[in-house]
Amino acid sequence: MVSAKNSFFREGFWKSLSKPSYILFLVAVFFLFASLGFIIDLFNHGETPLPDLLYSILFSGVVAVGYAYAATRYFPLVLGMIVVHFLASLFIPSHQDLNPTLDQLQSRLTIDGIGILIAVISGYVLFVIFISKEGTRQFQLKAEIRLAQQIHDVLVKPVHQTNESFEIFGKVNPADDVGGDLVDVYESKKHTICYVADVSGHGVQASVLMGMFKSAMHVRLSSFTSLSDIISEVNRSILPLKKKDMFITTAIIQLNRQSGTDNAFLVAGHLPIMHYQSATQQVFEYNTPQLPLGVKQNYWFDSQSFNWQSGDVMILFTDGLIEASKNQDVEKGMAMLKQKFIYLCKQHYPLDLLYNGILDALRIQGHQTDDKTLLIIKHL
Repeated sequence: MVSAKNSFFREGFWKSLSKPSYILFLVAVFFLFASLGFIIDLFNHGETPLPDLLYSILFSGVVAVGYAYAATRYFPLVLGMIVVHFLASLFIPSHQDLNPTLDQLQSRLTIDGIGILIAVISGYVLFVIFISKEGTRQFQLKAEIRLAQQIHDVLVKPVHQTNESFEIFGKVNPADDVGGDLVDVYESKKHTICYVADVSGHGVQASVLMGMFKSAMHVRLSSFTSLSDIISEVNRSILPLKKKDMFITTAIIQLNRQSGTDNAFLVAGHLPIMHYQSATQQVFEYNTPQLPLGVKQNYWFDSQSFNWQSGDVMILFTDGLIEASKNQDVEKGMAMLKQKFIYLCKQHYPLDLLYNGILDALRIQGHQTDDKTLLIIKHL
């Protein structure tokens, strides 16, 4: 979700306006600056011919609208508007001395005064309506962001726990106020289930869908059967409850706390899981190419088994982590991640330093554009 900026000319704010609101703004600008036509006539002592006065009024309002449109849509267009303004000003009729009578002059000055009042008051009223309307919308937007933040803070908490077999560390680093990533760990009597998920979209809708996904996962995990059964059932549960264009990608592992066997992994529309084997000092990628959740009803998700041993480390992550590299290339980002992962594992760093080392290696200069999530599991 895009954070609000303080700059008046921030394109995102103006492009977020509805068409009626933006037209209302431009009309307010027109009326306010159309008053310049009457003011110029006052400086000319009311001697401007009526057709020229009407042209001056329209010219002032239209040029102001042009500048406003350029400044709020694409600021470099202001330079083009300066050129257009200069060329159009060449066609402004030259002043003609009409030598009006005193009565005519008084009548014209009265018209100018009334015209200025109508134009300024109309522009003011329209601006008030615009500000009031957009103020309400911005208030509602901020309330929505606060609600989404509260949901996000409850659902997505940092993970750092240790049991008799594993140490687990993970966090979500949202790009903006509210992210669409999830990291979670669930422990049953025999297994530890670790997973990350990436919900499409941002804001309240993504947070609500994330909440439904996490709740459905915990309900299914409480009566644990297999990863395939769990994810397939969760998919059937959430599919009718979401918008058609929303979906969830996930990578999940099932770890047996009593032995290095009876472990499984499942990847649904997500990036592969990386497994560092301490014995060989190599990294292996685990993947099960299949659809994300929320795309197809009654879709069966497959899982696969794997073995690991003491000293091995596994990482689950979202695409924002590797897309944070400078080249923005997924394959190169994966290669950079794998290289750094191997190096840090060889140094036997604690998981928090391993986490920070990976994020630092893939950090991009400038604004973070996507959530970055990383979950690390080490076999003790």
